[in-house]
Amino acid sequence: MAIADSTPVVPDGIVETRESVRSGGGRRAVLGAAAVAAVGLVLIALPGWLLGAIGFLLVVMAAPALPVVGVPAVSGPVFYAIGAVGSAVVWWIVGSIAGRRAAKRAVADWSDWRRELMPFAVGISLGGIVALVLGTIVLGTF
Repeated sequence: MAIADSTPVVPDGIVETRESVRSGGGRRAVLGAAAVAAVGLVLIALPGWLLGAIGFLLVVMAAPALPVVGVPAVSGPVFYAIGAVGSAVVWWIVGSIAGRRAAKRAVADWSDWRRELMPFAVGISLGGIVALVLGTIVLGTF
């Protein structure tokens, strides 16, 4: 890869790192959400209601579109798939936006990306939990 047509890019240098942040932000956000969801699923599988509740909250934080499609009031593989794909799209978009914002700096790295992503991630995760709570109130199970 070259900046102009004649200037080589230093491997692991400033320009390559900034480009990596710009182009890989969406992928990292999806992978991070998938890791949180995996931990949540493991906790759900363990015995005990407290671990199950914490695990379910982690899954909803990682996949905030699940309550939007009606999970857990309605369940089935189609609803879970739509919620998971929708959540992955949201995380991809937000991670890409954070990557582009972080890459505006002359010297950008993944800590800049995390700093840009955090407000979005907190808002998205809390939005998923609020949707879940509102759903339980509307259904009268809270």
